[in-house]
Amino acid sequence: MTERLVRGHEIPDDLEITYTSSAFEMHPDLYLPEVKQGVYYIASSGRIKYGLLNSQFTIVSRLDPNSGDYQETLRSVKICDVIIWELFRRRGIGTNFLKYAEEDARTFRANTIWGLLVPLDLVERPWLPQFYSKNGYEVEDKNGYYEVRKTLSSI
Repeated sequence: MTERLVRGHEIPDDLEITYTSSAFEMHPDLYLPEVKQGVYYIASSGRIKYGLLNSQFTIVSRLDPNSGDYQETLRSVKICDVIIWELFRRRGIGTNFLKYAEEDARTFRANTIWGLLVPLDLVERPWLPQFYSKNGYEVEDKNGYYEVRKTLSSI
């Protein structure tokens, strides 16, 4: 499936996002303790690849002791990795990746979208905490790494 991105400055007109699997294939009535589906978003224009976002869509359930049935307790999306080839950084592609993943997370009815910034991320890209903050994420310093989190409205 291919969808158009909201274009930022200096991004080709034909930049597209494709993804390799769909989290929406998880049956909403399947109540297992935890169901996960990975989704890779790829930004490209023709044959040029600009980067990718790796995410994980999760449904967590708990066993209701009264009914003996599993009850859904949480839907979330974790941003596992964002890679934008160095030549194409600082052009709005990462912001567009986040917008696209957030849109899918809302469709999935996720409560939150979140991720971790580990020391290696910060050595290579020290501006990442500010980037996530600018895009509406709460950024919490966890003493050596950061957790970024955005609560999603149920639109």
